[in-house]
Amino acid sequence: MTTRTAVLVFSSLILACSQGTSAGAQAPARPANVDTAERCSNLESHQQPLGVDEFESEVLQPFVRRNGRVRYAALRNSQSGRAALNRFVEQVGAREIADCWTRNEKLAFYINAYNALVLKAVVDAWPMQSVMRVDGFFDGTRYRVAGRRMTLNDLENNIIRRRFREKRIHFVVNCASRGCPRLRPQAMRPETIRRTMRQAAREFVRANTEIEENGVALSSIFDWFADDFGGRDGVIEFVASQLPEAQREAFRAAAAQNVRFTDYNWDINAAN
Repeated sequence: MTTRTAVLVFSSLILACSQGTSAGAQAPARPANVDTAERCSNLESHQQPLGVDEFESEVLQPFVRRNGRVRYAALRNSQSGRAALNRFVEQVGAREIADCWTRNEKLAFYINAYNALVLKAVVDAWPMQSVMRVDGFFDGTRYRVAGRRMTLNDLENNIIRRRFREKRIHFVVNCASRGCPRLRPQAMRPETIRRTMRQAAREFVRANTEIEENGVALSSIFDWFADDFGGRDGVIEFVASQLPEAQREAFRAAAAQNVRFTDYNWDINAAN
């Protein structure tokens, strides 16, 4: 074979390979999780809105007392506190939630969103005696959360309760009322949210459960959301599990006689 012939043959092979690749061959498939991984890596933080630290240090800690009472008037009159709250609410609305977020990251995000929106709604309408006297407080006013518009009821019932199926959320979402589990002066954090919910459940149950002569008295939360606890029997067992061990059998025996639910206190949870 002459040098010229060899060059022509080699050139033909290169051309054939090139045409085969462009005409029929496909590039190696892109792994399905690459887009998600890149999307997550491009997010500045995939745990919380960037202002969660500010929300805690500039809103919750200065204006929420350890007993859960809130200094609404002071927050309304604080330029820096109110600005921090508004910034956090704006970030809640704009935040993108990626598939790579963990369950705890998503849950902490939505609970912080709910509590921040309730705070903003009360502060914006202050003064008030009860959220129940504000038309549409829970089911009328729509807010932006992770790019979607929804009411507080939508956020609680259709996202937090329905998606996570976690009964202890009822002890960390706060409805700005004295009958609610207390608002904590710390934001929810993914790494501690499970412990926080356990502590909040135990604290609330022990403070709001009475063993009476012919039965027991429970918070109306266990009436309204009984299905989240597995029905009446599930409620009884959950409450018993939160009480000191020495009280559990007495509670179960009394609950077998009668269970009543106390009137819910919708007065605003404002600090005196």
